[in-house]
Amino acid sequence: MHRAGDLLESRYELEAQLGQGGTALVFRACDLVTKATVAIKVMEAGREQDPEAVAYFSQEGRLAARIRDPHLVPALHFGVDEGRHFIVYDYLPGTRPLSALSELGPVEPRRVCEMTLQVLYALDTLHRAGVVHGDVSLNNCLWREREGGRDEVRLCDLGCAWARSPTAVVTGGPTEVSDSRGSAFCTAPEILNNEAGDHRADLWSVGAIMYALLTARDADLGDPEDPLEIKAPTLLIPKIPKGISDVVMRALAPAEQRYPSATAMAEAIRATLITPKAKPGLPLWATVAAMALTAGLATIGSLMSMADAHDEAASHALTGRDDAAASPAASPTASSAAAASSAVLLSASDPQIKVSPPPSSEKPTAELARTDAPKVTPAPPKPTPAPGAGDVREQSKRSTPRPVALTWSAVEKAVIRKAAALRPCSSDEFISLGLRVVDGLATLETVDGDPPRDHCAVGVVTGLRFAKSDDAIAGVVGVKLPD
Repeated sequence: MHRAGDLLESRYELEAQLGQGGTALVFRACDLVTKATVAIKVMEAGREQDPEAVAYFSQEGRLAARIRDPHLVPALHFGVDEGRHFIVYDYLPGTRPLSALSELGPVEPRRVCEMTLQVLYALDTLHRAGVVHGDVSLNNCLWREREGGRDEVRLCDLGCAWARSPTAVVTGGPTEVSDSRGSAFCTAPEILNNEAGDHRADLWSVGAIMYALLTARDADLGDPEDPLEIKAPTLLIPKIPKGISDVVMRALAPAEQRYPSATAMAEAIRATLITPKAKPGLPLWATVAAMALTAGLATIGSLMSMADAHDEAASHALTGRDDAAASPAASPTASSAAAASSAVLLSASDPQIKVSPPPSSEKPTAELARTDAPKVTPAPPKPTPAPGAGDVREQSKRSTPRPVALTWSAVEKAVIRKAAALRPCSSDEFISLGLRVVDGLATLETVDGDPPRDHCAVGVVTGLRFAKSDDAIAGVVGVKLPD
């Protein structure tokens, strides 16, 4: 029995127990030679009689000492003291298993991706050395926050690792999957089914870790007699980007459909983190042409409104001027603007065509009148209607308020406000509801991705009322239920 105060090789003094695994205890210890604080993993008493357990433990020490990566916990020394096998690891103060973070609820997707990348970097180093970790899990990923809020993650515990075929054995230890079968909810189905597995089993485990961090739920496969379907993260929590959800679901797919390597999965995750660059603006010539075209259209609209001057109310609404301002002298000027527009468009589309610039507005009106603009004489205006007179239908249009468009954000907020009423409808921390709103009335279509049937959430949702809209609106709302 190991306890604080024990000495290993007369050098390492055990100080306090930090944790316990399947075959070993972990202690904080002091290196009496260097005075450094270290972490020591000591094999449990009685396990030394199991040759397979000793083989895996010894292999862990060799792997952790030989394969180095910034995201692996390095071994400093390993040996045997009076029959007690131990491994000395670098001590990382302030670290906790990722399971401590997942227990606090869903983690922000970008943060999950950045932490997952660090795990994949460590796996890539192991896989290139011909080693499958075999037990990638929340508890075997040590996490701590560094300065500036940066997350640091390191993969530890190589006690279930094995050399993968056809790579030559580099460890001198086991080449088959350990009987421990990894950790619950983080072990690939082929390993659980005692089938031959390879490095892609580690990638399934990474997908399970992402799933747990994103949704605060386990990637539960159920039992062979009663298998369960793992629902996409974005179906449970709609705010999770679809690209990230797709990465998780591909990692959790059958082995032949997963990513071929840790590098490929890391590239897919990095692609989801890239913010799309703003589209480049139009070339200068196109911008000028568009401005000219707009000016030309505006001029034509002005001429048409002048020709239709018999409708004084419409003329006021379009031009904002009285009859004295709407003189025929405006027509030649408008024609010059239209000609300038055509000149700019021609020169932009065909650089070989040379077009003279339009006349300056500073020249006399008589010279501007030589353009081809049509001369339009406005019709006599109608008498100004008395105050209060006018088309009753026009007044009705102005007095009728515009309907407020229903947004999905408004629907989502209304459903989330019903969290307390939804609490009896699920034993989980979250519930995912698929809704459709038509003409202000809500219909429940799915609950956690399944048909609602007689689910109690039906009554909560159908009791909601929204602003009426001509168009149907639908989506999925993730609701965190109160404790």
